[in-house]
Amino acid sequence: MQDPKRASRWILITNHIPVYTLKSVKKPQIKIGKVEHKYLNHVFKYPSIVEWEDVEVTLVDPIDPDAAATIVEIIVASGYHPLQNENDFATISKKRAIEALGQVKIMQIDADGKPVETWGLGNAWISDADFGDLKYDSDELTEIKLKITLDFATLKLGPNSRSNYQSSGSSSLEDGFEDNGSELGQGEYWSPEGF
Repeated sequence: MQDPKRASRWILITNHIPVYTLKSVKKPQIKIGKVEHKYLNHVFKYPSIVEWEDVEVTLVDPIDPDAAATIVEIIVASGYHPLQNENDFATISKKRAIEALGQVKIMQIDADGKPVETWGLGNAWISDADFGDLKYDSDELTEIKLKITLDFATLKLGPNSRSNYQSSGSSSLEDGFEDNGSELGQGEYWSPEGF
């Protein structure tokens, strides 16, 4: 018999943020829009655009490696820097922001540390960084809160997990994730043709 998933058994995997600094993460949230058609006394609702909400991450800020400096360096690598002169036209770009953060995965693990569920965040980049509050009457660890924006997410189940849903089609959130060799690697991102 398998233990159910536990909220305290997880890690966030990314290239620049050490696992031991993490405090909390909000798992991906999907929002499906709706379009209404009104006919006489009736309203018919149809599914519309699928949107993935930002993922929120909280981490503590150690001195070595300094998490605040790491986050600022990721934002600078995304293309942002303070204005140098009136001829400085460089700006942040999606491609650089995705490459700077690198691939992001949220992995829930079992009691043995083996994955039971892994979320891959597609085209992820930092859209908000809150470096916390300082108070004389507090002895708490300094925290950094991040919002990570994504275009889509993928879900891969662990070897002992399965879905109960039976579909006649072949697509799932796991398609294109890891085992078929088409996962996006570091520095790569996906966009529709023409973007």
